[in-house]
Amino acid sequence: MDLLEYQGKELFRGHGVPVPDGRPATTVAEAVEAAEALGYPVVVKAQVLIGGRGKAGGIKLAKTREEVEEHAGAILGMDIRGFTVHELYVERASDIAEEYYAAILLDRTAKRPMAMLSRMGGMDVEEIAAKDPNAIVRVYVDPLLGFQDFQARRLAFDAGIAADVIRPAGAVLAKLYETFVEEDALLVEVNPLLVTTDREVVALDAKVTIDGNSLFRHPDTAAFRDVGSEDPQERMAKERGLTFVKLEGDIGILGNGAGLVMSTLDVVAQAGGRPANFLDAGGGSKAEAIVDAVEVILSNPNVRAVLFNIFGGITRCDEVARGLVTAFGQLAGGQRPVRGAPRGHERRGGASHPRRGRAPERPRREDDGRRRRASRGAGEGGRGRLVSILVGTETKLVVSGLTGREGSFHGMNNRRYGTDLVAGVTPGKGGQDVEGVPIFDTVHDAVAETGANTSMIFVPPRFAADAILEAADAGVELVVCITEGIPVHDMLRVYTHLRRGPTRLIGPNCPGVLSPGKSNVGIIPAHFFSEGNVGLVSRSGTLTYQIGNTLAQRGFGNSSIVGIGGDPIAGSSFIEIVDLFERDSETELIVMCGEIGGEEEERTAEYIEANVEKPVVGYIAGFTAPPGKTMGHAGAIISGSKGTAQAKAEALEAKGVRVGRTPTQVADIAAEIVGAKV
Repeated sequence: MDLLEYQGKELFRGHGVPVPDGRPATTVAEAVEAAEALGYPVVVKAQVLIGGRGKAGGIKLAKTREEVEEHAGAILGMDIRGFTVHELYVERASDIAEEYYAAILLDRTAKRPMAMLSRMGGMDVEEIAAKDPNAIVRVYVDPLLGFQDFQARRLAFDAGIAADVIRPAGAVLAKLYETFVEEDALLVEVNPLLVTTDREVVALDAKVTIDGNSLFRHPDTAAFRDVGSEDPQERMAKERGLTFVKLEGDIGILGNGAGLVMSTLDVVAQAGGRPANFLDAGGGSKAEAIVDAVEVILSNPNVRAVLFNIFGGITRCDEVARGLVTAFGQLAGGQRPVRGAPRGHERRGGASHPRRGRAPERPRREDDGRRRRASRGAGEGGRGRLVSILVGTETKLVVSGLTGREGSFHGMNNRRYGTDLVAGVTPGKGGQDVEGVPIFDTVHDAVAETGANTSMIFVPPRFAADAILEAADAGVELVVCITEGIPVHDMLRVYTHLRRGPTRLIGPNCPGVLSPGKSNVGIIPAHFFSEGNVGLVSRSGTLTYQIGNTLAQRGFGNSSIVGIGGDPIAGSSFIEIVDLFERDSETELIVMCGEIGGEEEERTAEYIEANVEKPVVGYIAGFTAPPGKTMGHAGAIISGSKGTAQAKAEALEAKGVRVGRTPTQVADIAAEIVGAKV
């Protein structure tokens, strides 16, 4: 959630960050009233969620009432790079001596907060970096320790700011970091950070992005939502709890899971179609949510056809089918064609049976089904004493949230598949059982009583971080967190803590881990997959199923399937899982499925070239994604020229990884490399 300048400054004031006096206004009369109260001269500023306001004429100095009327009248209704100005901010003018740049942000690659300072303020940060790459000084902050005074001093001295403002500038940086943490921000940027002629350090601008998953903790901030700047269709989707991005085409797209929907958009575009939208109905979608999704899609008069692609992991296909029948019966009137493909849990109205869950016989290499003893190895960092494929016959599973609807459904599915489900944990329900599985009040009790060594987390987002930490504290070696929507700052602290101990985390917002024929921990529809020699790792859950199913149709089985999750702070990286597959004697080919956002795939490409001997096939979802839009996963966003699908594919190919542009191409490349026959 991006805030307007005046909203960001309101947060700044609450944390002691000095800002000039100012007042918001929505009419010329209100702007004049604000100026009269503040005293002249004032600055009249357009309030839009886009940069470049000054160059567009959206920031004007006014020394008189007449100038305020003139500027306010000209700016209201102005179009600035596609954003219409509905609000103004009238601020007392400042005497400028020096302009700096300051920011606190989440570095997704390092999975740590980063503080930045430059003496070259008042221009775009990209322009600063282009003019002098060394002009922006950076330090990382340990989220468990917080921003320290010595870090402020280092930033100030290394940036070369004026000696007399080093201490006050450091104090402002500390307050900005306080804002970053306490408001659950992903970005706090001040450009310029002003030094006045009186040598005061003041935040002259405010650019703040709040983690949407944290808004339950910040109802006042949630009320800042700028409804007027939203596309009506996107606003309609948001009100229904759907992840929706409007595009320019005429084919409506409905799917479950960000990676699967992005892949579907790409396939439609490659076939010559023009997607009208990205719509992720979300994991565990009920019939009512599907009705809402169809209503949103059909509210666009340009939509001539609808394609839905559902792969049931946490989503149950019977729920989706009921929703689609209801929706198109009520809304479409049979006027627009619908095509779809539901696959996965409850596809025929019944949960997949574990032994029926073995894939039918398909042509395979002679050695695909060999049962080898799994190699042991801790992987990157030496954490844990688990088999290299993470789960297997030794897995003893405890489920936090087993008494809930989704926890019990998938926990029991895991047990029917053959996973040794030994316990569940729900505080206050100790002594009960779910289909004979004992429930404990704490993970410590469950581990002590049953010897559980693997935990699956199925609790609401606000409780998930605590559940992960509880499992680690109880000595659990592997934690698989299915929960999505966990606040980023919660995961920052969890990730930092776990990296200092033996517990490995898969997820959050992931489908889990499947070792066909051995164990399933998560929501992966196991009946699509059989034992074999292909190791599959993916950010996206439903895309994992899509790629895995496509490989299965070409005769490939899997050694293991690992979904690491698409959130900005994932417990395990591509590099770590690729390393486990490289060490695993059962795996002969590695398939890696990435998506837009961040630099994880690029870093993995470097690692593969230097450390991996086994062949690797890649796939990247999101070639059709527009810049600046979050495509479902909190991590799936293109920022400027970074994080694009094209850049990731090129980085992998440059290091010898062949990249398929569709799931079918991935299977074709795999068949060519390994020699599997159809």
